[in-house]
Amino acid sequence: MSNTLNTLLEMIEQVLEQQDDPLQSIENIVSTAGGKIVKTNQRNFKIVSDDRVALEKVLTPQLINLGLVWQSNAPGAGFGRYVLPRSRSEGGSLYFLMKPSRAGAAQAGAQYEEKLVEIMKQLLPNYNVDSAGSGPGSDLVIADDNSSLQIELKTSSGADFGQFKMAYQADKRQWAPVKTKGYLKNEQLYSGIFKSAIKPAMASKHIDIKRYPKSNLNTKDNIVYGLRRAPHTGAVKIDLQQRWFGNRTDMNLPVDGALIQSYYALKDDELIQIQGRGVYALTPKAASYFGISELKDSVKKSQVRIRIKPHSSTDGTHSFTCALKLSLSRSDVDLTDDEFLVKIQEYLEGT
Repeated sequence: MSNTLNTLLEMIEQVLEQQDDPLQSIENIVSTAGGKIVKTNQRNFKIVSDDRVALEKVLTPQLINLGLVWQSNAPGAGFGRYVLPRSRSEGGSLYFLMKPSRAGAAQAGAQYEEKLVEIMKQLLPNYNVDSAGSGPGSDLVIADDNSSLQIELKTSSGADFGQFKMAYQADKRQWAPVKTKGYLKNEQLYSGIFKSAIKPAMASKHIDIKRYPKSNLNTKDNIVYGLRRAPHTGAVKIDLQQRWFGNRTDMNLPVDGALIQSYYALKDDELIQIQGRGVYALTPKAASYFGISELKDSVKKSQVRIRIKPHSSTDGTHSFTCALKLSLSRSDVDLTDDEFLVKIQEYLEGT
């Protein structure tokens, strides 16, 4: 009897300890919601998830009930973080940063592309299905011996539809895009947006390299690519923001949806599949044949956001980033729908 009583008392003590331990409660909530907590140090943690947007919606009301505060615009927090306020005597506040479980947008895009290619191979076994990978070609090509259909793939629309970096050429006192692999893959789109919208807007926004310590500027051959990790980098960022954007931390420029569609069409892409949104036509011919809306007619809002993007802490590295963002009406059709697959086969057989 005494053993049973002791066991019961131990169980009660364990439950009471968990109730008094907010970290255990937070871990339980995050785990139940499909996330994972990774400890960085005594006061800093990462909440890791494949879908931070969905997880944040689930977590926030529950964690607020535990006394945590959600901060979407905290310096260096990226997507956002939760803070559990605590006094010094309690060990100081705890910070929980929302982080993706994957390596970022580029890898997410590659994974989505690979997954969709494999699905299409299974659904269309009599056709050659391939992708360009990180190269400049179309993301998805479906072909037989006589014809082909080229399709652009995107992982999202509301988030960054695509982004690239720019650099300041101090000698010429002008801005230019940084030609990374990601930029070259979408060069027709990005260069068009840069020339038509970004370059005119940034023409009067300069970097006086003599004004700032060399240790804060990421400079090579008199070209400023961003800010370095160093003391006072955060102050340099704030000063540049104020000079360029006034009281804002960024600048948003409108972009014509028809312009975006035309650049994809220049690659001879006829369709674009957007994860979670569906498939859209990139040419009037494709819209008519497949019975779907053109991308430009589905764009509710499109803009490019220019900002000094942090990649770690306030005094950490920063880049001059241009992110294209679209708000789209949802398509009624997805690329993998049975009826649409039939249309793809009929299209290839008829061209």
